Amino acid sequence: MASRLRAGLMLALDPDPRLSDRDRADVTRLARHAGRTSRRMPRPELAVPVAQRAELVPLARRAGAALGEETSGLLEAWLRTP
Repeated sequence: MASRLRAGLMLALDPDPRLSDRDRADVTRLARHAGRTSRRMPRPELAVPVAQRAELVPLARRAGAALGEETSGLLEAWLRTP
């Protein structure tokens, strides 16, 4: 999950619109899935080492404008969850 998120965040900023559009959609899907919680479907765990998580936070911030406010907020909450 972390490698898909990392790749999506990096490619969301790609100058090729086909790549960036697809990867923004992938990151948005991951973030929305992580934002949904219920008794039957708990939040997916982002099981990554602290160092790798620390790498994802700045990537998410850089991609924030391209991803939009809603997706950025969901990602920040997910990345803050231990």
